[in-house]
Amino acid sequence: MADCDVNLPPNWRTARDSDGKEYYFNELTGETSWNLPEAEPPAQADDDESKEMELTDQPGIVAIPDYGTARRKSSGKYAELESLIGERVLPRLLIIVVCSVIVMLQSAVGLGLSSTLPNAGYGLTVGLISLLLAMFLIVFAKLKPAMFSNFVIPKVPGELSIMKASTILFVLWWTPGTLILTFFNPYTTTGDSYFAAWAALIASLLILVDSFTRIGEKFKQVTSMRTRQEPQNQSLAGLAIASSVMTLASLQYIGAGFKAAVFGLIVGLISVVCAIIMKVGTDRGRIGLLVKKVYAITFVLLWFIATCILTLGGPFNETGNGFFSTWASMYFIASYTFQIYGGGDFEVTRVLRRSLTMEEVEDGRAK
Repeated sequence: MADCDVNLPPNWRTARDSDGKEYYFNELTGETSWNLPEAEPPAQADDDESKEMELTDQPGIVAIPDYGTARRKSSGKYAELESLIGERVLPRLLIIVVCSVIVMLQSAVGLGLSSTLPNAGYGLTVGLISLLLAMFLIVFAKLKPAMFSNFVIPKVPGELSIMKASTILFVLWWTPGTLILTFFNPYTTTGDSYFAAWAALIASLLILVDSFTRIGEKFKQVTSMRTRQEPQNQSLAGLAIASSVMTLASLQYIGAGFKAAVFGLIVGLISVVCAIIMKVGTDRGRIGLLVKKVYAITFVLLWFIATCILTLGGPFNETGNGFFSTWASMYFIASYTFQIYGGGDFEVTRVLRRSLTMEEVEDGRAK
């Protein structure tokens, strides 16, 4: 027993979470606490029992058992893992486990049905390695909580814990995995593995934000900056991102003989460049209203044509990265055009509710 555990009540031990902060946990009940626990006097239990007996002896009063305490004890093992791995990190790690299983199983089925299915073996590898890493972290934290909390990767600058190192591996593993599997093959259209791959990547990025303080601060700065931006700049930024995704999605179909994919690639590249120029020029005050109006009407017509060609005739006539990014680009340029010519925000949610329901809507709220 460690020296710091001598003065603790029976069954209580000390440990450290992924950030190195010391906490206390009960080996029997799984209860955790940031504060130094105190031993409860035995007389208190007798008082509670006598009060419960008094209640049961009174007519018309029924003593209700404390099911809340039972629930806390039954979830104590999860609470212990939560304290070790992180309150927000653990559920995201479990999401990665589920998504890894989905990608692994569907890729294995694809290999069984057709040994020539493109990238099915790669999908199987991505899911399997991710699952093994996630389960290793959970089992390690469960069986060796003290070692898990105090373990630091040797010969690495700074105190890089095993959780932080694994977070970096998840991001580096799922970023190319998601891009290859959903932009090229075999999960280019929506399905279980399509959504699982994107969910695993998003969960990995969110764990990264929570695990590293500097990255978390930068993320908060970016999100707060986005909320402070003018609606026009938000639309231009969204258009640049959506156009970039659509450009990348078009590459797969160029070699397959889709002439519309070449058109989509050209439109996407032009849209990205022009959106960046318009945003930078607007931020510096060098873009006048006339230029904004000409840009808006030109690109809303261009994207209307592109959306019709790419999503109605192909290659993005099925839901996938290309389909979603094309319609997202159409939405952002329509929003920008409405802001320039209408002088207000493009409140599509309020408009849809007013159009599709019988309720009266005012300021985005139903009366």
